[in-house]
Amino acid sequence: MKPIVTLCTVSAAVMATSAAWALDPATQAFVESIYKPYERSVEALGLSDANTRRLFTPATAALIFKDRREAAAQGGGYGQLDIDPFINGQDWAPTNIYVKVTDDPQPERAHGTATYTVPGGPERRVVIWLDLLRTPVGWRVSNIKWQHEAKSLRQLLTQGDQ
Repeated sequence: MKPIVTLCTVSAAVMATSAAWALDPATQAFVESIYKPYERSVEALGLSDANTRRLFTPATAALIFKDRREAAAQGGGYGQLDIDPFINGQDWAPTNIYVKVTDDPQPERAHGTATYTVPGGPERRVVIWLDLLRTPVGWRVSNIKWQHEAKSLRQLLTQGDQ
């Protein structure tokens, strides 16, 4: 009788661990909230200070703010981040965006993928990868990687610091 009890206990522990590592539905909702405005409007999300704090981890937001300050100190214009990082571009036309979120072995991390076809031009599929981190105030983007780009967002924003 003892082996059955032990097997049941181990099975229950494995199921509890698997449930704890299940993908948080708030993660998918967070990534969808980023991309929904791009499906409806030419006015993309925009990275106001408030949106930057709402969308990025504090460390990544600090890098974005530093980039802006440095650009302003050099007479204005754009800093290293001269694009909308969520679409890897400046101009936009509404289009459907497929968003998928996957979990990570570390429960406080997840990954998002946004895929779309560039609207109004030759058929070109674009893929953008988001590294996500659960913070005390919810999920936030910690880094962005773009298809056909060698540097990630964080690498781009720290390249002058090396």
